[in-house]
Amino acid sequence: MKPLRSCPVCGGADLRPFAMDAWRPGRLHLAQARCAGCGLVAAQPQATAEELGAYYANEYYEHHPLDAETHWQENVRDYPLYELPLMERLWEGFAPPAGGSVAEIGCGHGSLLTVMGARGYRVRGVELSPSAVAFCRSKGLDVIEGQDFGEETAACDLAASFQVIEHVLDPRAFVRKMVALTKPGGAVVITTENVWTSQYAFARAQALLRGRPAPYRTSSEHTFVFEGKHLERLLKEEGCDVARSAAYRRAPATGALHFRAYREAFRAIDRVVGLGEYLMGVGRRRG
Repeated sequence: MKPLRSCPVCGGADLRPFAMDAWRPGRLHLAQARCAGCGLVAAQPQATAEELGAYYANEYYEHHPLDAETHWQENVRDYPLYELPLMERLWEGFAPPAGGSVAEIGCGHGSLLTVMGARGYRVRGVELSPSAVAFCRSKGLDVIEGQDFGEETAACDLAASFQVIEHVLDPRAFVRKMVALTKPGGAVVITTENVWTSQYAFARAQALLRGRPAPYRTSSEHTFVFEGKHLERLLKEEGCDVARSAAYRRAPATGALHFRAYREAFRAIDRVVGLGEYLMGVGRRRG
């Protein structure tokens, strides 16, 4: 573990305690700080690059609650319902051309590549987990094992990463590589978890009123938790002339009736105020 010295988005060094969970075996992180300057939430302290590399290569998908086939099928079903319509809205004016090239960093089990390939795009991906790479290849997908595409630049019409940026140690460098991978005028799409939902704000207020630490916001392996403004700022400062973001929700909660009612009440508030469990940021690389 190592301490975070400054915010990777705004550079501020005023990092204030934000949340904490009890330690238990298997946790990568257990405490978070929030930047007083821009509001970015970060694990504090953070796992090292070596710890993260070993975890994602050997443990992350092995501990996933869904098997690879189920995980792939669910996202192949859901991406056209949620993520794709939002992508199309946010990249209005600079949509990738029909039949264009798509590169995904951290492609997991290849669901997005499958969906985009079915729409006529030429797709390829990179993934750190050997087991996930093997699964992608079993689906006929062009996927290499690693963290990125190396020094390749200006090679694709669309660079995408879904639920990856929250895992990395340097989100600014990550966005810079994504933008560099894209042709001038091309699109960059990033999705991640949203730090604020009405349900989390309520749970946090409850804990603080009871004199308890606020609950840890996100899974323990996540290093950062963002707001839309952070994605837009990173995209613009790392080479995009247009950057847009939006929060979104996925399928309604499942489970017992009283639990669904509880969740849906907060989702209704989120819809009114423009919040949601997830964020999408879309940028256009400068020409």
